[in-house]
Amino acid sequence: MKIKEIPRKNGITIEASLKEMRRYQTENQKVLVCGHIYHSDRIPFLYHTIKNIENTEMIVLCENGNTNYGIVKQTIYPTMKSSQTEEIKFFIVPDLFIKDHFHEFLKIPVSFANYIRILTNKFLKEAVRNLKKRHWNMGRGYAEKFACDAEYYINEMLDILKPNIVVIWNQFHAFHHILEGVCRKKNIKCIYFEYGVLPGTYALETMGQMGESYPAKCYLNFKSLSVDKNDLDRAADIWDYLKTSKLNRKEQPVNDELEILKGQLNKGRPIIFYAGQNDFESGLYPYTYNAKKNHSPIFSSSDKAAVFLAKLCHKKNWNFIYKRHPLVSKFMKKNKLPENVLLFDNVDISQVIELADVTLTILSQVGYVATILKKPTVMLGYMQLRGKGCTYEAFCRNDIEFQIEKALEKGFTKEQEEAFQLHIAQLDKYYLFNDPFVERDIYYGQGQEACEKFFRKELIPATVKEDKIQKKYRFYQLAIDYIRVLNGRFIWRYIYDSSQINLGKDHILIIPNEEEKIMYYGMLYLESYLKHIRKSDCIIITDSKLVCDTISLFTRAIKKMIFISNNKMDSLLKYHAVFGDHKISTVVSLNRFTGRLGKGLVNKEGITIEELVAVGIYDMSYLFTLQNFREKNIEKSYLDMYFPTITTGGNAMDLSNMIELKKDMLAKRGIARLMVHDNIVNLSIYVNRTSGKRNAVGVKIPRNNAPVKDVITTANSLRGNVYAVVIKNSGEVWFNFTDDEKGCAIVMNVTWISN
Repeated sequence: MKIKEIPRKNGITIEASLKEMRRYQTENQKVLVCGHIYHSDRIPFLYHTIKNIENTEMIVLCENGNTNYGIVKQTIYPTMKSSQTEEIKFFIVPDLFIKDHFHEFLKIPVSFANYIRILTNKFLKEAVRNLKKRHWNMGRGYAEKFACDAEYYINEMLDILKPNIVVIWNQFHAFHHILEGVCRKKNIKCIYFEYGVLPGTYALETMGQMGESYPAKCYLNFKSLSVDKNDLDRAADIWDYLKTSKLNRKEQPVNDELEILKGQLNKGRPIIFYAGQNDFESGLYPYTYNAKKNHSPIFSSSDKAAVFLAKLCHKKNWNFIYKRHPLVSKFMKKNKLPENVLLFDNVDISQVIELADVTLTILSQVGYVATILKKPTVMLGYMQLRGKGCTYEAFCRNDIEFQIEKALEKGFTKEQEEAFQLHIAQLDKYYLFNDPFVERDIYYGQGQEACEKFFRKELIPATVKEDKIQKKYRFYQLAIDYIRVLNGRFIWRYIYDSSQINLGKDHILIIPNEEEKIMYYGMLYLESYLKHIRKSDCIIITDSKLVCDTISLFTRAIKKMIFISNNKMDSLLKYHAVFGDHKISTVVSLNRFTGRLGKGLVNKEGITIEELVAVGIYDMSYLFTLQNFREKNIEKSYLDMYFPTITTGGNAMDLSNMIELKKDMLAKRGIARLMVHDNIVNLSIYVNRTSGKRNAVGVKIPRNNAPVKDVITTANSLRGNVYAVVIKNSGEVWFNFTDDEKGCAIVMNVTWISN
């Protein structure tokens, strides 16, 4: 896939950046650090933590503007030796993805395929919405170009570098939102790196930032963490230092704005101060279900909250001060606000809080600043202060007025003071990490040793934990699968009987909701496939709203559209994998259809998703002029995937971990049916014949799972073929494709069905 670049002066292109990465290959574990943090102490902080972990290296993706490889080589960090800096590998992000750096009003055409791609991909769609709203001067199509190119670039980058962990500074930036989405698809661990809630600290999160962080989501658990008297005394000293020094992670402006503000206040009336947040980098926008659930349960933007509060303050005769986030006031157009709003963006935050009677915010860190200054604070959304008992909380619209009045009446209470002291002690002991590069009188938060321990734990492969869970619940999973197959049979029979199917004209297409490219090509080649199998109409069964909304753009040969839930689709696919009839129906799926495993072949020998759908699912090889050339390569790719260490004429291999057989099914003589997939059968035949030896690919069932004596049964395939299978008392499973026992190969990937 070739990406058309947007021209930039002295800029780095996508292909140039990837080319630089391809030159760098090592066998070490890799921690990939991403973010606008290149010229900062955050790099030394991570380096000094990771350098002591054996066989582990740190790679930094530079996202700062005006950076080139010449500047990178000359970079000096005061806290690091030049030899240490050389141990870090730096790559520079393409110009297109540099934060807040784009061609204003540049219009870019967007292809139909990319529109479909964005429409069917949640994190791409959300990134596009974020960019369009954040940048009012971004031209039409630019956000779509950014999102699609970012997905391509990130996929390639992760495939080349193969990081064990990706550390993300600022989870909610559009580029990082896409990075997080791709990492999830590839099962790569993400760690979210950000300034801590107490100035002078950092936070490392595995769950997410702000309202998705551990203290916010598991607030009851966090609040119950044990501390002793020494911890509480230390928390009191930390609090006193923060209150006195007014230490802030952001430099505050020095001007006479506060005096101007005081001159506009109505004396003798309560002063309500509301601090907005950066909606586009705090999980608030786009305002999705996740944003409502984990961040802001009431308001979809800072300004909308300001309008509501302004009307409330007007009704109650309260003064109302609104301060927007610096980045919002810098990039966003000023929205029209009620006349009673005193909008002051360029003022010292601590001075305004001390002037006000009550401070409100949805999820800004101003909540901590106000609480440190012992001023009553009303939280309208979720962040680390949630449920800690040190603020007033209004998480539904009807509670806001009551909580403000309560805060005005009671102020910062003794109970809130004790709760916040406890909270500081827990933050210091369990959650925050000390930033040694911020000079201050008191250092707090966990040290480098604890941070190193955190990374060592996260570098442990997730598969180790998953294997233990899988073994523990295997029996329950088998029972659930059996129930789902029965449920799938009921769903299939109901659909089949109610659809009035004409087998001479109609064909059933099952299109599950999975990767957007698979669904796109499934719809694109649908009409050609119907002509190929000589059917005039089709019945579509899907759990994808995208398919329902867009399939009419690809074909009109739709007799009936049936939309079912995701759970029903899973049951239907499980049933279809065992009992499906290829002559009646086709499953357009590479990932969700049991045993197909087609996604693993993408990019092997240049094989694309388009070919896998058109040739692998629809069997239309005649559409590809290179198909004859690729036939052997595709066969080789299958072998590489299923039998990675097989060589011609090699000895038998023990692949017992690739087959799961239920002991009591084997012990019974009456095994009724065995299901195999034709591609696996063909592979078995191919390997057996090319090896020149009987049973060259040996799959051994554990001896205690073998039947009492040899069992001979039949195996049915999805295409209706019937094969003979011999289950030997020794534990070997032989696939018999001739009348001679010497011609036996091995069955791989089978489904056992008992009577």
